[in-house]
Amino acid sequence: MKKYKGFIHFLLLIVLLSVLAGCVKRDTSVSGPGVTPAPADDASDAPSATPEPTPAPLEYGRIVEFDPPEHNVCGSDADVFAALETTRSNAANVPSVSSSLGGACLDGGEIRGDKVAVGGDRIFLISDKDLIIVRADSEEMQLLSKTTVGIDWKGETDAVTGAYQGSEKVPFAVFCRGDRLAVLSDRYGYGTENGLMKYTEFTAADIYDVADPTDPKLLSSLGQDGSVRAALTVNGKLLLITEYIVYDDAISENAAGFIPAYYTDEHAELLPGDAIRADRKGFFAGGALMGLYDLSDARLTDVRALMGVSADAAVGENGTFVLYSARHAEAFSREVETSRGREREFAFS
Repeated sequence: MKKYKGFIHFLLLIVLLSVLAGCVKRDTSVSGPGVTPAPADDASDAPSATPEPTPAPLEYGRIVEFDPPEHNVCGSDADVFAALETTRSNAANVPSVSSSLGGACLDGGEIRGDKVAVGGDRIFLISDKDLIIVRADSEEMQLLSKTTVGIDWKGETDAVTGAYQGSEKVPFAVFCRGDRLAVLSDRYGYGTENGLMKYTEFTAADIYDVADPTDPKLLSSLGQDGSVRAALTVNGKLLLITEYIVYDDAISENAAGFIPAYYTDEHAELLPGDAIRADRKGFFAGGALMGLYDLSDARLTDVRALMGVSADAAVGENGTFVLYSARHAEAFSREVETSRGREREFAFS
């Protein structure tokens, strides 16, 4: 009986161990419902997303290649007017792209001179229509001279047409180099010519001898068409860049309506053809007029015009300058997958 009971106990122990062994095997080999398997140790087996293609930037050199500048010398009045017509056509088809880029902004602002200049212990000031020279060699300023350099408005009624006409000269900047002084003024007025009202305006450049600051002497009265965009002195010379605008009513029969002029004692002389170049890709109705004035000799040594380009200049201290003219180009950038299939994208600049 004892042996029988021992056998029963032994049999129960075997069954219990078998059940426990089966439970352990099931826990280690079968995952329960809702349990995510642990990731593999090798990350290289994980799938990776297809990278988005990066657009290639448009190189600046491509712009020059695609839309190169074309400057040509105008040999005659007819060449200048033909360039003007090309410019007008370009302007009608120019892309309407807004941009703050320009020569003046690259330069940090326009250089136009000031109403005050200093030469040694002398201070030169523009006050209304007068040039005032003072000496600052002590605790108090000493007034040396007061000279009228502008012209007050003078108006009258034309006896033939009955139209009111007049003119004015308003100084706005002064430059001093040694014993020479240059005064820039806006010279404008209305007058009648062949019974028609005519408006004229140019930038006057008057050069004075101020070796004796108590008695400034006018050496020459010069100037050039257009409004000042940049002016500075370099090596005793005055560099003057003005913007010349051609109006819509300009016709080929009237050269004075589309060719810029330079002035001596208010007498206008149109620039010769070999002093005018035209930007065939430009779209500015007018051009940049560049004059070089020798202060020591009190004369205009050179004057040139670049038509089709505005006088938006970046000017360096050494007298070099760069004129800004818009250009455009396009080039392949990348391929992208769209609802219509794979397409090519182009960059525009």
